Amino acid sequence: MTRPDVVDHLAGAMSRIISDARIDYIKWDMNRNITEAYSASLGADRQGEFFHRYILGVYSLYERLVGEHPDVLFESCASGGGRFDLGMMYYAPQAWLSDDTDAVERALIQYATSYGYPQSTVGAHVSAVPNHETGRITPLST
Repeated sequence: MTRPDVVDHLAGAMSRIISDARIDYIKWDMNRNITEAYSASLGADRQGEFFHRYILGVYSLYERLVGEHPDVLFESCASGGGRFDLGMMYYAPQAWLSDDTDAVERALIQYATSYGYPQSTVGAHVSAVPNHETGRITPLST
């Protein structure tokens, strides 16, 4: 993502898939930290720029996809590339805050998020009970 040719390739491939499959919603989720960060396009003395240039590449890709597909709703993820910030909100106006779907814990996550972000930015759903992470049974009437 630090190389413009990689961003170009991804933009073209993803745009074709979005058009061909008539996709109108994309959840951009990448629950993984970048390890062994390195860019072949940066010299040894510039490797410290990797993470900044990486996110500039992500923004560039989003800019192209959103521009070409304005009717697609992009949802980012708090762990999606480790980004849940106003820069991502510009392109993806909705975010999945956490994979923690326990109703009690999730309510606290969403409440705390409301201190910095409007509730309209929060993507959520109701999970099965008992919750697979905590074993808690929380009725919908709670």
